[in-house]
Amino acid sequence: MGLESREISKNSIWILVQKLVTLGGGFVVVSATARHLGPDDFGNIAYALSLFSLLAVTGHLGLGNLAIRELVRDARGSGSILGTIALTKFCGLVIGASVLLAIAALTYEENQKLAMVLLPFAIALLFRISDIFDFWYQSVTRAKIITICYVVAFVMAAAFSFFGIGYGKGVLWFSF
Repeated sequence: MGLESREISKNSIWILVQKLVTLGGGFVVVSATARHLGPDDFGNIAYALSLFSLLAVTGHLGLGNLAIRELVRDARGSGSILGTIALTKFCGLVIGASVLLAIAALTYEENQKLAMVLLPFAIALLFRISDIFDFWYQSVTRAKIITICYVVAFVMAAAFSFFGIGYGKGVLWFSF
């Protein structure tokens, strides 16, 4: 097994570990949160999350695989590639966040809780621009660093959720 094959194998294992931790832990966190919030409030969170996921496409635009491929091909031009992708993603994410805010404004009269839950999701959508770091680390087969970041962020979010459950926080706490 050559050096490159070992690097790719290690990279794949790190990505697998990230997926297992976040999916397995996510199941536990979501189950506990759903039980704590009840059907109405958890339904608002689930609806906001589905809109968030749907509108995240406006920032993704299929750029992930394209970015990684181009970064692998031309490592010296990585600054201009990442800059172009960041600008494109940002424009798409602003459009997606604007749509979420418009939905929040339109639903405010009927369901104020849902409108308030949508606001943090709109802000979170803008932070998806940080995916460009993931693209770069994947292109240089350094998944260990990005995996550690994802797992640490997941553990912090899970702790935040369990704190909210322990102290009886409401739906707005969990939307953040």
